[in-house]
Amino acid sequence: MSRNHLQSRWVDDFATYLGKIKYCTNPEYQELPAIGDKIIPPFLGEFGLEIRFFAAYVEPWLNNGWKLISRRPEIYPTGQALYDEPLFKCIDEILLKYDSHPVGVGFRHRYYDSRISLLKIDSDLDYIKIHIASDETFRDFIFGSFEIDNLIRSRCGIGSVRSETWLDDFLLRFNNSFDSRKHFSHPLAPSFKPMPILHLDELGKFTRTAGNRPHVGVQLRTIGAKRDRHNARSSRDSDVTAVLTAAWNASIKLEVPLIVYGEPSGCHIPHNCASTWSMSMETGIGLLKFELYSLKNCRLMFSPDSGWADLMAWLQVPTLLEKVINPGTWDGMDVFCPRIALFDENSDLSLQIDHLLDSNLSLPV
Repeated sequence: MSRNHLQSRWVDDFATYLGKIKYCTNPEYQELPAIGDKIIPPFLGEFGLEIRFFAAYVEPWLNNGWKLISRRPEIYPTGQALYDEPLFKCIDEILLKYDSHPVGVGFRHRYYDSRISLLKIDSDLDYIKIHIASDETFRDFIFGSFEIDNLIRSRCGIGSVRSETWLDDFLLRFNNSFDSRKHFSHPLAPSFKPMPILHLDELGKFTRTAGNRPHVGVQLRTIGAKRDRHNARSSRDSDVTAVLTAAWNASIKLEVPLIVYGEPSGCHIPHNCASTWSMSMETGIGLLKFELYSLKNCRLMFSPDSGWADLMAWLQVPTLLEKVINPGTWDGMDVFCPRIALFDENSDLSLQIDHLLDSNLSLPV
């Protein structure tokens, strides 16, 4: 059998397979009407990458009359981003149905690392080889991709009220084999910073909370139970005892209260600490909006190496980073002028705090 014939067979079979899946997608997710003619699809990847490069990518579009659908409109200039509840409700249902979660610039199946099927170009042959490690997992990823793709295209009017753009093409590449890590070494800082607006009634409620006063902040990450199929503690989780103890000692040194940041599904919230989660619930102010306002009064933050640390870099909040998960990911982050140092449990905490607070620019090295 000739190589040309092999090439044709593989490509035709794959196209047929995808075509069958595409036309089997659930029609209930295709009924959301377009909401405008200059609407940008949502960034469905990780929060950290949204800060590190996407906010700067999308800024020229926002400055030219486009509006972005976003899970976190609070981080964009007022009026330039919107939270589309019906759309995100459908997307979350699809991700849950196919056991997927955001990773990198897209999403992937829960067992991606060990089971996901891969498409690979063989450097020695001129045809596409399709490597299927688990047909079920491969099918789930493709089903989810097409359902979300169709849903977003309909909602943003792509192909109906407007033509497709290069930004659409990038945002609708859900397969995380698109190597998002290459963006880590080339961060881009947008010209704006998050400045959400509190309405008068919200402002009145906020001023009566601990978030309106100088404080030390801490976020304690606990994602292991959500992501690890063996239910083991993730290496990215916080050492709650060590970090919380250091945060308490820092609050004593700076003579300010301690506030725990984050939400219960991904963070540890001690019952004996004031938390932005409880204050957000009490005031009725959205958690991210409440935290962004509170961060204006944060003297020092203890943070895991996550998107939260990237937000601290953007806002230039003095931060002690618990650990660096992937060496090299902080290269180039000096464009944000961060004030972040690597926390050393075995060194004098007071000296670490003094050195950080005296620095105008610091990276965790």
